[in-house]
Amino acid sequence: MTSPKILAVLPGVMPSTLIYIVKPFLRLQADGHIRLRVALEAYLNANAIAWADLVVFCRNVEPRYGYILDLVRSRGLPYIYDIDDNLFEVPDQVADGDYYRAPERLALLTEYLRHASLVRVYSNILKERFLPLNANTIQVRPTLDWSLISPPRPKKASERVKIVYATSRRDDYLFPIFTDALHAVLQDYPARVEMHFWGFHPSGLQNAANVYFHKFEWNYDQFLRRFSSAGFDIGLAPMLDDGFHRAKTNTKFREYGACGIAGIYSKAALYTECVSDGETGLLVENEPAAWRQAMQTLIEDVGLRDRIRQSARQRVRQLYSQEQFQQEWLQLIERVLGQNQKQVGTSAQLSHPLQRAGADLPERAGPSNLGILREKLGRGIELMKGGEIQRSIFNSRVHMNNLWWLFKVNILKHL
Repeated sequence: MTSPKILAVLPGVMPSTLIYIVKPFLRLQADGHIRLRVALEAYLNANAIAWADLVVFCRNVEPRYGYILDLVRSRGLPYIYDIDDNLFEVPDQVADGDYYRAPERLALLTEYLRHASLVRVYSNILKERFLPLNANTIQVRPTLDWSLISPPRPKKASERVKIVYATSRRDDYLFPIFTDALHAVLQDYPARVEMHFWGFHPSGLQNAANVYFHKFEWNYDQFLRRFSSAGFDIGLAPMLDDGFHRAKTNTKFREYGACGIAGIYSKAALYTECVSDGETGLLVENEPAAWRQAMQTLIEDVGLRDRIRQSARQRVRQLYSQEQFQQEWLQLIERVLGQNQKQVGTSAQLSHPLQRAGADLPERAGPSNLGILREKLGRGIELMKGGEIQRSIFNSRVHMNNLWWLFKVNILKHL
């Protein structure tokens, strides 16, 4: 039997697209289960759609590239839409919130969801939110690549306790949840504790004693290797409890647990569903006194800290694996393709099935490859005319990095 041809059309290179789509698909391809092509929507060649048996989208919402969805639907191709955020309820404080809240993007997101052969989400909240739009919405368990995790190293009694907070947000709106508590702890334990910020440099702590900063690592694999080998003891995971944040994935719990870090988590739905208080982490209210007390407890009680580290690592090992995630993807691909073959077999008895498949498509014109090139050149020229040379250089670097990334994934078959 010939392996199915899978085309992943992605909005960009980001943790969600790499962790949930590209990495598992590359491994499925290496094992001979699928044939894979990966495209960024800004660089898509329409011939790739004609090649594919099934298309996978992930967080695609950009109206400029809505014509891609039209092409897929007009050909009667099945597609899976994968999403790990509630983009219908992005709050004001989230970076790019205005972008996602734009009516035209919400309308396109609704279209993607409504017509998908299958919608994949990672939380029950998101599943319940999308089921009215698409009855074929399923919840799957997120993944963690254990091959990237270094084993926890033995801790010397004389070593300082290392607390860490990792985030990809430059302007982190969750940091204030534990700011006052952290200042108090650093004052209480000046010779015993050191604080590490990974990917985030909060103002007011640059010159503080025993505070260290690690720059954001774009390569997630490299980040996880470095993060797991750093020997952190306590991890901080603040969270809000609203419709947007309840739908997120428990990335901090998976990362802290796998790396042998005792986590302190906000008592929000995201974490109360996966953390056993006092066993695999500490759950606290979003109040300074509660965060301070939790940090003090884990600093002072080495036995509790070690029990939490071991229990959390065991729980994450039990629940989250790359192999299970890949196998589930393969099963869903086979399921969708099987269902589509049945539908095609039924529609073949009728006239013009593809014409009917595209009958309700909106009127959107798709640019040619030459048109896309002209657009990119035009934007570059406008930036140069406006004197924005630095921005133009940055965009050129992003463009070249994207092309190199696509070459690695499609030709070299690795990240």
